[in-house]
Amino acid sequence: MAERFDVVVGGSGMGGLTAASLLACHGFRTLILERQPAIGGYMSEFQRGPYRFDAAANFVGAIEDGGEVGSFLNEIGIADRIEFAPVTSSFRVILPDRQVDTRTQPYVEALASAFPDQRGEIARFVRVVNAIGADIKRFEGLRGWRRVLVPFCCPRLLRYAHATTGDLIDRYLHDPGARALAANFPATVPPSEVSLLFAATVLSKGQQGGLYYPVEGMAALARRIADAAAQRGAELRTGTALAAIEHDGRRVCAVRTDSGERIETKAVVVNFNPNDIFAQLEGPETRRLCKARRRAAGFRYSASAFIVYLGLKPDADWSKEFFFTTIFETLDLESLHKTIRRGEMPERSIVHVSFPCAADGASRKTGAPTAKIITMAPYALFSRWCEEGGVENYRRRKNELAERLIERASRHIPSLRGGIVLRETASPLTLEKWTGNRGGAMYGLEPTVDQFGPTRWPNSGLVSGLHFCGHYSRPAHGIVGTCYSGRFVAKRILRDLG
Repeated sequence: MAERFDVVVGGSGMGGLTAASLLACHGFRTLILERQPAIGGYMSEFQRGPYRFDAAANFVGAIEDGGEVGSFLNEIGIADRIEFAPVTSSFRVILPDRQVDTRTQPYVEALASAFPDQRGEIARFVRVVNAIGADIKRFEGLRGWRRVLVPFCCPRLLRYAHATTGDLIDRYLHDPGARALAANFPATVPPSEVSLLFAATVLSKGQQGGLYYPVEGMAALARRIADAAAQRGAELRTGTALAAIEHDGRRVCAVRTDSGERIETKAVVVNFNPNDIFAQLEGPETRRLCKARRRAAGFRYSASAFIVYLGLKPDADWSKEFFFTTIFETLDLESLHKTIRRGEMPERSIVHVSFPCAADGASRKTGAPTAKIITMAPYALFSRWCEEGGVENYRRRKNELAERLIERASRHIPSLRGGIVLRETASPLTLEKWTGNRGGAMYGLEPTVDQFGPTRWPNSGLVSGLHFCGHYSRPAHGIVGTCYSGRFVAKRILRDLG
């Protein structure tokens, strides 16, 4: 006889864990299926000897009172079980001719100090960004019929709905360095394509609430949420993949796992690429499904990344390093992204270096000190390395690239080179294997004008009982965006199933 659950959640990334924990808190019998042995998606970790590495995520925002993630953690009762270290004041950006850091003053003030001739223009740029962010926050509070008041309450949402970040940068900023810093947010397309609403959301929330690091590591956040769901009766099965979703054309009725087990359910929440879900749907092909399938086939995925994980000397003092350093080796962002789209590795790129052990208290909780170097990378290049010379060629080229990145990072962080004890790499192929994201996409869908907010993939509506969360669906990618998507889905299921 088939098992029965009220809700089955496929994938244990932030979106899936958010939805599952909220539904479990409301009494729904919930099952989480995770194909990997570890939970968390990009928030997961891995261990090499005494070193524990965050797989991909670096920090989280909106933790403060009233913030989206903080409110969610309060709602499921675990806000006091996770210790966060504020890291906003330990960021540094290095440009070819100057640097900006937040240890002496807030980011916006540091930016204005670095570009005194652009101080007025920077202030106006920031005012517009914050005003858009305020409208977005106001819109989030509108419910039901009150959303007809959007033109009056949130006029900038309509005014800038089709604007790109490049439009606003072109209006106010002329210095190449200031323009690059204004575009310093999580996206792998140039400012000329990024939705201004997305940029305003990220930049305004970062200023208002700050950024934080869980002192036990990013995976601790996923574990605490999963524990909260389990305490409310949710069941988590790792190493078990969602293989098929059965529906009758109107609503879902069951799922099957990769081991052939059939589970009856009223609702399914999927935390991954909708194109993969279409391959798993079993039931009549409706007109709505055909239309949605065509739309999903046109997705523009984000670029991937190449990551170098470094185990550091335990007896050295790494607490004085910046928590996060971004090195702009070039200010020509348009050419940079064109090179990556051609499937080539640019000679000069944007390199990020993080020292989790520099977060206050993290060195006591995460064990031996680690660092991580990240840069954008094209999936096609690494795939070609495998095809042309096999596994040995692929490994050799990866090691050569890792060595070059370490050398480039060490120019700005002199202590790094002599402090490395252990080194490991992850390519776009690695990220694709462990996350299931096509091409190892770091952010799912790029936040372009037609793929952000209301124009992103919907959370519900294709088949009754089928719901989408995570960084392919509304409203956006990132930990905060996927947390939002999980909350959207949980509210919809609560409304539908009562």
